[in-house]
Amino acid sequence: MLMVSPETFRRLEAKAKKRGVKIQELLRAVVIPEWLRVNE
Repeated sequence: MLMVSPETFRRLEAKAKKRGVKIQELLRAVVIPEWLRVNE
């Protein structure tokens, strides 16, 4: 489970909407892979 602040959620929601995807899809396709690259 992922917990984010309301502000972070709004930012993710806006980015997902701009790309025409759901927040979960944005996390899986963009956010998590980037986090893994940075934190390996």
